[in-house]
Amino acid sequence: KKADNDDDNNNNPLFLYLAFQSVHNPYDVPPINVNTTFPSIYSYQRRIYAGMIQMMDDAIRDVVHAFKKQHMWDDTVVIFTSDNGGIGLGSNYPLRGRKGFNWEGGIKAVGFVRGTNNPHVAPLPPNT
Repeated sequence: KKADNDDDNNNNPLFLYLAFQSVHNPYDVPPINVNTTFPSIYSYQRRIYAGMIQMMDDAIRDVVHAFKKQHMWDDTVVIFTSDNGGIGLGSNYPLRGRKGFNWEGGIKAVGFVRGTNNPHVAPLPPNT
């Protein structure tokens, strides 16, 4: 909300650390109808998990939109990462193991970095 409402401080540096708990226990039913949103997922528990991921995606989208609205997106570096492999309803396939194990499924995680067009702040390669 701060980035969405602050019109006066667009030129000041900002560090935002946003940690989501949304894909961890307890598996709560999100405020969407998971039965109609994910009808192809057989297991109701997996539909809840998919709904939790959908809600996290929506929250990340809202943050990106807020930065774009405040004209801060072009100078923003995004680092997205997970803390470890999945457990429970999560899947690490085709990797062996899960959270708490030293196999690849427990220690490898998804992540990406989004740079900027600003030549002074993590520039993207040309024409990307």
